[in-house]
Amino acid sequence: MNWFRYSSQASRDAMVIVCVSFLLMFVAVKLGVFEELSHYTRRHEHLHLEEFLLVLLTVFVMAGVYSWRRLRELKVENRHRRAAEELAVKLTLHDALTGLPNRHNFERLVTDTIIAHGGQAFAVLALRVDNFRQTIDRFGHAVGDNLLLAITGRVSETCGPETELARVGPSEFAIRSRPLEGDEAMLDLAERLVATLGEPFSVLGCEFSITVTVGISRYPGDGTSAEQLLRRAALTRRHLSSEGNARFGLFDPRMEFALSRLNSLESRLNGAIEADAIVPHFQPIVDLGSGRTVAFECLARWYDPQLGWVGPDQFIPIAEECGYISKLGDRLLRKACSEVMQWPSGIGLSYNISAVQLRDRALGLNVLSAIGDVGLSPWRLELEITETALVNDIQVARDTLEILANTGVSLALDDFGTGHSSLRYLCDFPIHKLKIDQSFVRTMCERRESEQVVNAVIGLARGLGIASTAEGIENKAQWRFLRQLGCQYGQGYLFGKAMPASDVREYLARERKKKKHSVRRMSA
Repeated sequence: MNWFRYSSQASRDAMVIVCVSFLLMFVAVKLGVFEELSHYTRRHEHLHLEEFLLVLLTVFVMAGVYSWRRLRELKVENRHRRAAEELAVKLTLHDALTGLPNRHNFERLVTDTIIAHGGQAFAVLALRVDNFRQTIDRFGHAVGDNLLLAITGRVSETCGPETELARVGPSEFAIRSRPLEGDEAMLDLAERLVATLGEPFSVLGCEFSITVTVGISRYPGDGTSAEQLLRRAALTRRHLSSEGNARFGLFDPRMEFALSRLNSLESRLNGAIEADAIVPHFQPIVDLGSGRTVAFECLARWYDPQLGWVGPDQFIPIAEECGYISKLGDRLLRKACSEVMQWPSGIGLSYNISAVQLRDRALGLNVLSAIGDVGLSPWRLELEITETALVNDIQVARDTLEILANTGVSLALDDFGTGHSSLRYLCDFPIHKLKIDQSFVRTMCERRESEQVVNAVIGLARGLGIASTAEGIENKAQWRFLRQLGCQYGQGYLFGKAMPASDVREYLARERKKKKHSVRRMSA
């Protein structure tokens, strides 16, 4: 009975047919059907009934063979169907690449843990690989896939047994820890994960290092459901990423307010770009020898009716993460170039290029199109790039910057000495200027170490035959000291803050008037 209950429909049908056939044969024997049939055939030999019965028997046998073969095929098809169903169920609950549980399955596992352990404390950790997209762009998808597998192995080994690991996004993992008591134990686990994943990876012949950010939520203090715990761990991780100061941390209820503002920024940023609400402001760059303004640096400014003034340190990273930066950068550059055409011909424009923009192979074409559409001479444009931006994809950066340099656009290495400082960049890239970071300039009169760094950068620029610009000049003592060291250009609050385009024209008019007054006084 058990076999009949769990066998396939085809097997049951075959069994019924065989049983019915034997029953009919038994009834035929009891009723003498075969004897009567034998007598009938002898009486009617002229009808050749033997041949007819032989054909009928042959057809019956062939039908039986066909049925048997079809039955076997149905069994194979049923086996394949069950395997496909099992695979489909697995794929709906697990990540195809790593084999780890997916988000839905992870939440179910955490729910089971809550039910099984009652009020016993444990942690849910949200782990994200920083700049994973850039790693794929640089090394390819094959390296990215194998990197995820290597990360899975390290995390599993670090967390140990009694934990659940899941992949919940392209570069995001979730971890349900074993029962842990106290914040220190949870932070210790996160710290070990950051340290382990910070060690170099060797994947398909490529060696590199990564960084990760880990957010932690605690059961039952930070949430009593799987969805709430995972959401708050991810919120913590995102908050840490936006702050940029820590690699791991615990959930704080105040983060929800910060996330609410961040979500509001994201939702309004694209609309602001489309409406041209993000406008260029300009900070003067002066010749430290004469005090004359030689250029202005373009700085993005955004005023939102609901949010007020939003700093570029807030919306630029969001624009990069959401994929808006190329559109924003192109529009801002075109506006700035249009303004430059209203200035005297000797005044130039300095414009910042982000690391994300520098990975775009169309950057060179976009810049040349922007200056060409307004008729701006390439020599009046200077592009500022950071050392970190050059590291992401050296070949693409070199190709793009060489195209721009060959047309006459100048290139400045911004915040020199604060990133992946390497003299190789000065040899491999067509750099025309070094910009000394304001952190050194502001402390150079008080700290000998800062003074030595500033002096070394100025000397390096002089030796390479390129210019130097000091940022963050706030008083005349700094101005005089930099001039003595041989720094050519400077900018900072001493000379002027970033101002809207309308104020630039007034600023230049005042400078011309002041210059005329000085000339008259000297003639007198």
